[in-house]
Parts: sequence; C-alpha cells; structure tokens
Amino acid sequence: MSNYNLATLFFVVFFSFYSLSAYGDITVNQQLSFGKIAITSNASVSTTTVRRNGSQQSTNKILVVQPGEPAILQLSNFPIYTTMNLSANTPVSSAMGYGGTEQFTITALDMPASVKTDLTGQATLIIGGTLATSGLGGVYYNEAVYNIYLEIEFSY
Repeated sequence: MSNYNLATLFFVVFFSFYSLSAYGDITVNQQLSFGKIAITSNASVSTTTVRRNGSQQSTNKILVVQPGEPAILQLSNFPIYTTMNLSANTPVSSAMGYGGTEQFTITALDMPASVKTDLTGQATLIIGGTLATSGLGGVYYNEAVYNIYLEIEFSY
C-alpha cells in the first residue's frame, strides 16, 4: 500500500453586500468541495480544479480519491431582473490550527462575472475553484479537514 498523505478540504463562503437598495437572501445549497485528495509529494506546487460543470482535473502530485463538487448558491428576495456583479479576492489560504502543517491556497474561482435575477428575484449561482498545495516540501495532516473562508461581494 502506498503511503500517500490524504487531506479533505471544504470551504465556507461568507458574503458581503454593498448596495443602496434592500438586501436579499443567499442560501448555500452545496459547499465547494475539492473532495478527498492524496498528495504524493509536496516538493512542487500541485493543483486540483473543480469546474462549475462538476468536472475535476489535477496536476502534478495530487490524486483525486473522491471527487469534489462545485458550490451551489440560491439567491432570493432580490429585485427582479437585476444584474448583480460578483467579485472575490483570491488567492486565499487555509488556516489549519495545528502547527507544522502546510496550508492549501485557493488560487482562482470559476464563477461568472455577474448573475441576473429572474421575475421572482431569484437566481442560482454555481462556483468552482482551483486549489493549490504549497510546494514547499512540508506535510499535510492525514484525514484532516482544511477550511478556507472566502468572501464574495455581490453588488447591484
């Protein structure tokens, strides 16, 4: 049996709204998950990407043991037929509370630049992303859950 370093990563999305009009509601129906991955070496940066369509691709030394899935957000109670511009600051790194472990970084998000509400003030937003290892040679804890907190701004 190979001695791979397994890690599970999920991240929670926090939202900021900047608008002069009333706020709507956002429900996270599914968190962005990169699944369960095995890192065979951290000597160079490796990545795994979960796209909005659900496909997943990895580079270098990341093996996907259990596939991840994109985030699905349901927007409701917004003004009808309103285009909302989306933005997020990346890269953003995990903050594992145990010393001596390397951190993961979300280097990019796969999301549209804007989303438009329908006649009921609702819209669905699907978000994918790219996760990278540090490439510094250090280790990741086996069977650990790594969280990354990401702020997405909706402006309209």
